[in-house]
Amino acid sequence: MAVRYWAFRDMKFEHEGFYPPDMYKALWNFFSDRGYGISEWRYAHGWYGDGSKQAAVGVWIGSTEIEGKYVISALDIHWKLTWSLAPKPGDKGETPQMVPKGSFSFFMNGAIVVDYLNVWASSPLLRPFFPIRDAYFYRRRREVHLTRVRQDAEQIVKDIKEYLSFLPTVK
Repeated sequence: MAVRYWAFRDMKFEHEGFYPPDMYKALWNFFSDRGYGISEWRYAHGWYGDGSKQAAVGVWIGSTEIEGKYVISALDIHWKLTWSLAPKPGDKGETPQMVPKGSFSFFMNGAIVVDYLNVWASSPLLRPFFPIRDAYFYRRRREVHLTRVRQDAEQIVKDIKEYLSFLPTVK
């Protein structure tokens, strides 16, 4: 039996402008750069309106081992991407180059999962002592891990904002 502790809920990021599909690639890179492996991935993509607009939504659940096989950290990212082609900003020729313009948003939940190979919780004799063991062994480390998961997520948002500063913006 795993014990899940939430580090944070609903850390949001929203962007509207040019090149939103690039934001998806950047999010993937910043997520994987921190050592998170995708353990679940759901995705849907479609066209709407007059057929020129596209939308994609998805969920990634990623985890990374923190300490042996007893503590893992998890990030749950829900993202939404909508775009259509628009003239490239600053291009004033007769046939301007067309680039994606739209919106990109995501929110993250973060957690740590403690002792997911727990023999204590599966044993009828040891189960009553689980809260004592949990309080004694994991209280201090749990706080450290919760802080780390939150910092990972805050750093992803910070990196996305920095990445955005290099893309053209809506005029």
